[in-house]
Amino acid sequence: MINQLRPLGLMVFCLIYTSVVALAPTLSIGIAVGPPLVWPAAGVYFAYLMLSPMREWWKLIGLVFICGIVGNSLGNVPLHPHLLLSWTLVSASMTLSAALLRYSSERFDEHSVMRAILFVLIGGLVAPTLSAGLSSMVWQGLMSETQMQAFRFRFAGSSLGILTVTPFLLSVHAILLRPKSLAAIDQ
Repeated sequence: MINQLRPLGLMVFCLIYTSVVALAPTLSIGIAVGPPLVWPAAGVYFAYLMLSPMREWWKLIGLVFICGIVGNSLGNVPLHPHLLLSWTLVSASMTLSAALLRYSSERFDEHSVMRAILFVLIGGLVAPTLSAGLSSMVWQGLMSETQMQAFRFRFAGSSLGILTVTPFLLSVHAILLRPKSLAAIDQ
């Protein structure tokens, strides 16, 4: 876990998060169909929540909002008041889910099967269900989607983003950024 979010770590988060938000329209299967099939930004945010102390999460919550606006501007996605409300609800649900995962898994060893199961259940099911449910209520009817269509697209994108991007970033952090991990690789 990162002891604190230093300025360099925050800049790296902003760069990665803004980039994946800006590139998200290229992951879509069509504007008329709905949001991107995979939402890597959810995985980036979830990974940073897992790596940083809870007392510093307020920084990430603020940055998600700002970087989301910048990323969507770079990706030529128009800012809509519903988009801002949706981001707020989605980031709140992701943060709540990350707190639930932290609380639920703290008694298990970092590399235990139970911890992996909790990650899949909470990160892959609870977080996307909460965020997709809240987001679909905001977007229902605005994009010619039924609430179920809106939920399904947003659930799949968030779930795939968290289940693929989060483990990748956690692995990169464990392998490259922890000095003790580098020493273990050399042996």
